[in-house]
Amino acid sequence: MSASGDLIVLGVDPGTEHCGLAQVHFARQPKPESKNFGDARLAWTLCLSRKRRQDVGAFLADLARAMREMHGPVAWSLVGCEDVYIDRRKPRAVIQLAQVVGVVRAMAAVQGAKFQLVTAPAWRLAATGLGEASYVFLREILCERFPGQGLRDVTEHELAAVGVACGVAR
Repeated sequence: MSASGDLIVLGVDPGTEHCGLAQVHFARQPKPESKNFGDARLAWTLCLSRKRRQDVGAFLADLARAMREMHGPVAWSLVGCEDVYIDRRKPRAVIQLAQVVGVVRAMAAVQGAKFQLVTAPAWRLAATGLGEASYVFLREILCERFPGQGLRDVTEHELAAVGVACGVAR
């Protein structure tokens, strides 16, 4: 919890081409069985996209820089990251995605925040009440739970990051 008593959560949808980030402030920790997030406020979202022909090292540096710049003076209570499925037949993708998650974990440690991995079914269940939900349905539910906070216009990666934040906040 922050000094104000808010639970400040950074949700991350990791990827090697696009990485979604969202910071959500919860006035209190939501109860697992509750479908309401109370006085939750979306602080910001960001979709970081890898530039054409940009190597992974430069993308990782951009991710760390974005996380450092976006949190500002606010310290995260918790950093949640989606535990994504990786096709093990693609070892380069496995290594690159592990590096993305590693940067997120390291930035959480620098902030003194707890780090937690959450599966897609778990965060979707927490965000929507269903373990499986399309992005169209997810967008509708999150727009209801965070009214007037601009979720209609964000990318799927940012939307997933908001869902991850909701999932780990419970």
